[in-house]
Amino acid sequence: MKPINPMWNRLHIVLEFFVMLGFILGLIPFMYAWVAGWIIPLTVISVIFSIVLSNGTVLLTFGNVVMSILSVIPIIGYIPRIIGLIISIINMLVISSRNRTY
Repeated sequence: MKPINPMWNRLHIVLEFFVMLGFILGLIPFMYAWVAGWIIPLTVISVIFSIVLSNGTVLLTFGNVVMSILSVIPIIGYIPRIIGLIISIINMLVISSRNRTY
Protein backbone atom coordinates (compact mmCIF):
# COMPACT_ATOMS: atom_id res chain seq x y z
CA MET A 1 0.00 0.00 0.00
CA LYS A 2 1.31 3.40 -0.98
CA PRO A 3 1.96 5.82 1.94
CA ILE A 4 -0.33 8.81 2.17
CA ASN A 5 1.05 12.21 1.24
CA PRO A 6 2.08 14.15 4.40
CA MET A 7 0.11 17.12 3.08
CA TRP A 8 -3.10 15.34 4.15
CA ASN A 9 -1.77 14.97 7.68
CA ARG A 10 -0.94 18.67 7.72
CA LEU A 11 -4.46 19.45 6.58
CA HIS A 12 -5.78 17.28 9.41
CA ILE A 13 -3.65 19.27 11.86
CA VAL A 14 -5.18 22.49 10.50
CA LEU A 15 -8.68 21.01 10.97
CA GLU A 16 -7.83 20.10 14.56
CA PHE A 17 -6.49 23.62 15.11
CA PHE A 18 -9.82 25.11 14.04
CA VAL A 19 -11.68 22.64 16.25
CA MET A 20 -9.45 23.71 19.14
CA LEU A 21 -10.08 27.36 18.28
CA GLY A 22 -13.82 26.69 18.31
CA PHE A 23 -13.64 25.13 21.76
CA ILE A 24 -11.59 28.10 23.01
CA LEU A 25 -14.09 30.60 21.57
CA GLY A 26 -16.90 28.50 23.03
CA LEU A 27 -15.60 29.24 26.51
CA ILE A 28 -16.70 32.86 26.05
CA PRO A 29 -20.30 33.20 27.28
CA PHE A 30 -22.92 33.03 24.49
CA MET A 31 -20.22 32.56 21.85
CA TYR A 32 -20.84 28.81 21.49
CA ALA A 33 -24.19 29.48 19.83
CA TRP A 34 -22.23 30.95 16.91
CA VAL A 35 -19.32 28.50 17.06
CA ALA A 36 -21.48 25.35 17.14
CA GLY A 37 -22.47 25.97 13.52
CA TRP A 38 -18.97 25.18 12.30
CA ILE A 39 -17.32 23.17 15.07
CA ILE A 40 -19.68 20.18 14.86
CA PRO A 41 -19.17 19.74 11.07
CA LEU A 42 -15.41 20.18 11.49
CA THR A 43 -15.26 17.42 14.09
CA VAL A 44 -17.15 15.10 11.73
CA ILE A 45 -14.74 15.95 8.89
CA SER A 46 -11.86 15.31 11.29
CA VAL A 47 -13.26 11.83 12.03
CA ILE A 48 -13.37 11.10 8.30
CA PHE A 49 -9.77 12.27 7.93
CA SER A 50 -8.61 10.15 10.86
CA ILE A 51 -10.30 7.05 9.42
CA VAL A 52 -8.94 7.57 5.90
CA LEU A 53 -5.43 8.55 7.03
CA SER A 54 -5.35 5.99 9.88
CA ASN A 55 -3.03 8.22 11.87
CA GLY A 56 -3.95 6.87 15.30
CA THR A 57 -6.54 9.47 16.27
CA VAL A 58 -9.81 7.68 15.42
CA LEU A 59 -11.05 7.17 18.99
CA LEU A 60 -10.06 10.64 20.10
CA THR A 61 -11.77 12.29 17.14
CA PHE A 62 -14.96 10.30 17.83
CA GLY A 63 -14.69 11.61 21.39
CA ASN A 64 -14.39 15.12 20.02
CA VAL A 65 -17.61 14.71 18.03
CA VAL A 66 -19.38 13.68 21.24
CA MET A 67 -17.82 16.61 23.12
CA SER A 68 -18.89 19.08 20.43
CA ILE A 69 -22.49 17.84 20.64
CA LEU A 70 -22.49 17.86 24.45
CA SER A 71 -21.05 21.37 24.41
CA VAL A 72 -24.36 22.74 23.21
CA ILE A 73 -25.83 22.16 26.69
CA PRO A 74 -25.96 25.67 28.20
CA ILE A 75 -24.33 25.46 31.66
CA ILE A 76 -22.84 21.97 31.71
CA GLY A 77 -21.34 22.53 28.25
CA TYR A 78 -18.19 24.15 29.62
CA ILE A 79 -16.80 20.81 30.78
CA PRO A 80 -17.10 19.12 27.35
CA ARG A 81 -15.56 22.23 25.75
CA ILE A 82 -12.51 21.96 27.97
CA ILE A 83 -12.27 18.21 27.36
CA GLY A 84 -12.65 18.79 23.59
CA LEU A 85 -9.91 21.41 23.72
CA ILE A 86 -7.56 18.92 25.40
CA ILE A 87 -8.48 16.19 22.90
CA SER A 88 -7.73 18.52 19.98
CA ILE A 89 -4.30 19.35 21.40
CA ILE A 90 -3.55 15.64 21.88
CA ASN A 91 -4.68 14.91 18.31
CA MET A 92 -2.42 17.61 16.90
CA LEU A 93 0.53 16.22 18.85
CA VAL A 94 -0.15 12.64 17.74
CA ILE A 95 -0.56 13.60 14.09
CA SER A 96 2.56 15.76 14.07
CA SER A 97 4.64 13.06 15.78
CA ARG A 98 3.57 10.47 13.18
CA ASN A 99 4.25 12.94 10.36
CA ARG A 100 7.96 13.25 11.18
CA THR A 101 10.46 11.26 9.19
CA TYR A 102 13.77 10.23 10.72
